[in-house]
Amino acid sequence: MFKLTVLDNDKWIAEGIAYYFAERHILTCIPETIKSKEVINLVAGSDIVISELSAYGRDVQFFSEILVKISTNLPGIRLILLTDIHVPALIGYIQKLMPNVTILSKRSDIKVLADVVFNRDGGGNLTEDRISIDQNTLPLTSKEFSLLRSLASGQSLVNIAKALNVSGKTVSHHRTSIIKKLNCCNVMGLTQALVDMGFSLPNTSTPTQQL
Repeated sequence: MFKLTVLDNDKWIAEGIAYYFAERHILTCIPETIKSKEVINLVAGSDIVISELSAYGRDVQFFSEILVKISTNLPGIRLILLTDIHVPALIGYIQKLMPNVTILSKRSDIKVLADVVFNRDGGGNLTEDRISIDQNTLPLTSKEFSLLRSLASGQSLVNIAKALNVSGKTVSHHRTSIIKKLNCCNVMGLTQALVDMGFSLPNTSTPTQQL
């Protein structure tokens, strides 16, 4: 039997997908929780995994890691990202990391998702629903992407640099580049961008406010 697994704890979205495909005799699995160590067993036997980039209280780094793990260990599973995160620099990085993954806006009509699930072209109708980036957009680099969680930790740049065994100037340079690529005006703007990506920020301080 054809099987979908939906990695998203947004009940309105996940249950809507399950209801739509159940009428087409497709089994949909919606995990209540997700752990990196268990993800392979969790999705094994699925034909398609539909996933958010941030859910279950987890951030985009966590989800990129588990999606790469699925792609590497279970190459027969097709991955579809259905996400509210439309940040061009981040989407550009994800596309480079997983070039075969289809990325759709969560605002897409369910019929658009069905076209992708059933591997239908959908004519030209998918263009506005697929999340894509301008060719001139500079995606995050792997080093910049890996730094996001550290920047959300509330540590000073000096402490981050010590933990990564690099100079404070290097971390500061990467932070400046990240702020620019995410179209943030300043560090406070970066804070909000990190929240939107699912990162948990400490309540006592603004992340990376000190050098």
